[in-house]
Amino acid sequence: MINRLTDALPAMPSSIVAGDSLRVVRADLGATYPAADGYSATFIFVPERGGSAVTIDGEASSGGWLLYAAGSVTADWAAGDWRWSVKVESDDGRFTAENGNMRVQPDPASAADTRSHARKTLDALEAVIEGRASKTDMETTLADGRQIKRISHDELVKMRKTYAGLVAAEERKRGRGGPARILVSL
Repeated sequence: MINRLTDALPAMPSSIVAGDSLRVVRADLGATYPAADGYSATFIFVPERGGSAVTIDGEASSGGWLLYAAGSVTADWAAGDWRWSVKVESDDGRFTAENGNMRVQPDPASAADTRSHARKTLDALEAVIEGRASKTDMETTLADGRQIKRISHDELVKMRKTYAGLVAAEERKRGRGGPARILVSL
């Protein structure tokens, strides 16, 4: 097992937790594009939902190109899916050596609301239907631009069914939900 605090991973991980250090050493890129021959490597991370790219210069090491992002850097990364790429440059130009995807998980120690849009909307709909809605619930804005407080009770009930289905699908995808149907024969 790799000590992720001191040892570098040999490849980019498929997921990290925001606030954790990220250390990757790419021996294959170091062998093909050595710093001694004038190459440099840059690691670029871009959130898929939009936002600013994070660029980290690779460090030449005896083991290859090293990427190190301190926990203080990744703490600012928004939870969700990110694209990453490794750009190699020399006097001859630039080349994208590799790219891929990575999921940034929210830091469990943070106070951020990590519920999905569907879960937040379902919770707000249920609170309004049950008469226990807060001002925040009442002012929840849906994808079509309407606020929950301006929707009729019948439409709220229909929407609740739709969002309950979306949340159930999310939970099944995460392995939290049971089967979609249970068939019983008597």
